[in-house]
Amino acid sequence: MIEKTLEEYGAPILNYQLYVNQGVNGSPFAKITDYDGQSPTYQMKRGDTIGTFTVTVGGLYRFKTTATNSIGTS
Repeated sequence: MIEKTLEEYGAPILNYQLYVNQGVNGSPFAKITDYDGQSPTYQMKRGDTIGTFTVTVGGLYRFKTTATNSIGTS
């Protein structure tokens, strides 16, 4: 068995950024600015404004996330 050190796995993650779009190919992703960067969940509510759109019931949304460490952002 080969054991790896922490350095071999890379720098620890400091925080995350969360982005959402309206679920349409080509629509721009907007950063969710009130996400705390640490929580494993985020709740959008009807009527929230994110970027240039307002969250609606039954709307289609796509999410993406990036992670930041001491080296930079993924």
